[in-house]
Formats: sequence, structure tokens, C-alpha cells
Amino acid sequence: FRDRITIDGKRTVQLDYSGLHPHILYHERGLELKGDPYQVNLIPSKNAEDTDGFRKFIKQSFNAMLNATNEMQRAPRGSQLGHWGVTWKHVVKAIKDRHPDIEEQFFTGAGLRLQRIDSDLCEAVMLALIQRSPEIVVLPIHDSFIVNQGYKNELMGMMLGAYCVKYGSIPLPKTSKEM
Repeated sequence: FRDRITIDGKRTVQLDYSGLHPHILYHERGLELKGDPYQVNLIPSKNAEDTDGFRKFIKQSFNAMLNATNEMQRAPRGSQLGHWGVTWKHVVKAIKDRHPDIEEQFFTGAGLRLQRIDSDLCEAVMLALIQRSPEIVVLPIHDSFIVNQGYKNELMGMMLGAYCVKYGSIPLPKTSKEM
């Protein structure tokens, strides 16, 4: 129902930090992440035409690998490996091959620390918006924010600023939904 959200009767826009956790891991090492972090060198043998669905599957697998504290012998529940015609071993290898610079972070429970950083960034964005103008209403959703369309540029600036203060580099937020 996000696309139906209005604020003060006005249309809204949702911006998010695209690939936030992978970007953080790279920036912590002084490296720049190139391209979509969830675009891997693996082609499903089934339903290959559903590229958005496969990207979402890879993103879920990536996050499961970050949150797990031990090497996972099989895919997380509900991952639908059969739907894509791939094995868990192939998925893990494809993700590690795509991210050799942060490979040591997988299966260490690093996701919890990244979620805390994510929360701190969100808090910084919301506080900065409130300080800028108390009438700006911002709705946080994980690493994204919904505001009145008229405040899109202010939100973009605060998101870029909060990340840059922390990491000295800027991953460009993307517009998730025009509402």
C-alpha cells in the first residue's frame, strides 16, 4: 500500500539507499563498489526471464549469508531454489565471486552490526530533516524514507550528507516509488 500513502493530502516519494550494506562493507575498506551488488554471474536454468525476481532472490541470499554466524549448508527457508533451478552451492559461489573484497564478512553475523549502522544513518537523516524544517514529515522504512514529493531534494541531500559524514563517500540513493 506504499504507493497510496499521502502526507497532508499530497503525493509522496520514496528514496532508498540502494545496496546499503554492501556499500558500507566496501567503504569500510576504502574501496568503491561498482555496479549492482546483487548482479552476479549466475544464470538460472528456470524462470530466467524474471530478472527482478532473481535479483531479489540473490539479495535475500546475500543478506542471509551476512546474518548467518556459521557457513550455511543449505539455502534459507523459502528461498525457492527449485524455482530458479540453481543449487545453494552455486549461489554462494556466485555471490563470493562477485564480492571477493568482502568475502570474509559472509557467515560471520556481520549483518547485525550493519543493521545498527543502518539505524544510525536513518536516525541522522530524520533528525537532520526535522532540524531543517519541523514541518517535514518523514516515514522511515528500513533504509528508505517516504516524504511529500515537494521535499524530495531535501531528503536526497540529507541522505547523501548522513552517509558522506560517516564514510566520506556517497552511494546515490534511488527513487524507489513515485507515489
